[in-house]
Amino acid sequence: MKKMIRGLLLPLAAVVMLLMTASVLQADARQTGANRTRVNVSWDNPSFTDHKVSGYRITWGKSYDTPIGSANLSAGTRSYTITGLTSYSIYKVRVYYYFNGSETPYSWYSTPVFTLPDKTTGINVGFGANQKAFKLSWNKPLGDAFGVKYQFTLRDQNGKLMLKKSGISNYSFISDFIVTKVSELNIRPYLTINGRNYFGPWASAKVVPQPIVNIAKTKSFVKDGKLTLTWSKVTGAKTYRVYVSTSKDSGYRRVKTASGSVTSVTLPTFMGKPYQYNTTYYVKVTTLSELGNSRNYYRKSITTVKY
Repeated sequence: MKKMIRGLLLPLAAVVMLLMTASVLQADARQTGANRTRVNVSWDNPSFTDHKVSGYRITWGKSYDTPIGSANLSAGTRSYTITGLTSYSIYKVRVYYYFNGSETPYSWYSTPVFTLPDKTTGINVGFGANQKAFKLSWNKPLGDAFGVKYQFTLRDQNGKLMLKKSGISNYSFISDFIVTKVSELNIRPYLTINGRNYFGPWASAKVVPQPIVNIAKTKSFVKDGKLTLTWSKVTGAKTYRVYVSTSKDSGYRRVKTASGSVTSVTLPTFMGKPYQYNTTYYVKVTTLSELGNSRNYYRKSITTVKY
């Protein structure tokens, strides 16, 4: 009978020890803060009914087994901030815990941590045909981390929000949003870590749309050798410049400068001569504003007809 009881007690003791060990392993460490050069790590308190934590030791590096830094911490510590890290990088963190004053750690928690990217660079703003698409691209961040997303806002000169997008997981964006105002774009990277978003620094760029030259059916009437053009208004424009050429890709001459309140001009001559009938001209109108000038890439072809 005694042998039978002993036989039952030994497996029962093993089960109890397994459950006690499992209760420790269920505890964990996690990242709870991030910026470009710093991360915060928090962890649970492991405990047995007959054991007491006497201290922690935290290590970090590019691998778990070759740390580049460490710190010894008291038993009451539940978090630690690691500084001096490289932006947009992955580090491997271990938190060792000690029981009852032992100099040998009982076990440890392991977790990867991420730093945020630097400020976004290489911002390029463009527009589609007839200015009916808003295009944005930027450089990929440097670093060995992953999972970055982007948020951007577009505001007019009075600070009014016109467009806001989040969750962009690549390095470009195209929208059918039509920009008709001189605006400021702000963009920042962010990482989602353990269900929380951590945002990097804002970067900004000026958005100056180019007017759309209004020409019905690509025809324009010439009267008495003069050519009349109209274009769409750009809110925030200080002046407009009108360029004309007889060649699609070169030879553009500035023929008129108009105030920002004007959206139509009559051009008397081109290169000292009246505008001709049945002739193709190429026209550009650019925006000048206090925030900058529009890119001079959108052009319209005109085949003139007799008025």
